[in-house]
Amino acid sequence: MQEFITIKTFYDEADYFNFLEILESREIPYQTATFNSTLDPATLRPLEKEFNVKVRQMDFSQVNSLLDDIAAEAVKNADRDHYLFSFSDIELYEIIAKPDEWSAFDYHLAKKIIKERGKTIDDDFLKSLKKARIEDLSKQEETEAARIIFGYIFAALGGVLGIAIGFYIKGQQKTLPNGQKIYMFKEEDRKHGTRIFYIGIVMLIILISIRILTGLDFSF
Repeated sequence: MQEFITIKTFYDEADYFNFLEILESREIPYQTATFNSTLDPATLRPLEKEFNVKVRQMDFSQVNSLLDDIAAEAVKNADRDHYLFSFSDIELYEIIAKPDEWSAFDYHLAKKIIKERGKTIDDDFLKSLKKARIEDLSKQEETEAARIIFGYIFAALGGVLGIAIGFYIKGQQKTLPNGQKIYMFKEEDRKHGTRIFYIGIVMLIILISIRILTGLDFSF
């Protein structure tokens, strides 16, 4: 059975439903997941409500091509008051180099504006940018030392937060624009995350067992 992988994350509900309509019109299978405002277990920062859309990895190219076609057609009638027209060449090239951080419409409009300014953007140039972007996104991050330290501390105390931090470090993945999934953190950090996770599980079981046997009340 094909795994469904997140292709788009939305924070605007209208954009989210518009995207679903596009997928349904092309009969492309999808799955959705909605996350209400919560705390990031790793940073303890509040998270915005987000809407995730997942498609099969085999459909990634088709969906991205579909979005590109729709956006390319839409930019033909772009309002000249659109904020991208005030961007410098450098800022526009930044959009073209990092299309995953922008909408397909912004990406194609940036290309259109650059061409209107007399700059040349050929297929070889775009392919080289895409390759460089994939290589850059494929680099694994290094977990902050403080996050690991606090993870061990909370895990040793038998806290659920320690388990959550360990689980996040050891298993967090990210999806590249081509649909490939990779671990977010380096292997050494993932080993720490695994240790933190299991230490937290063991300590939590111990504390729960003590509470049941002695009747003592612990606050996790």
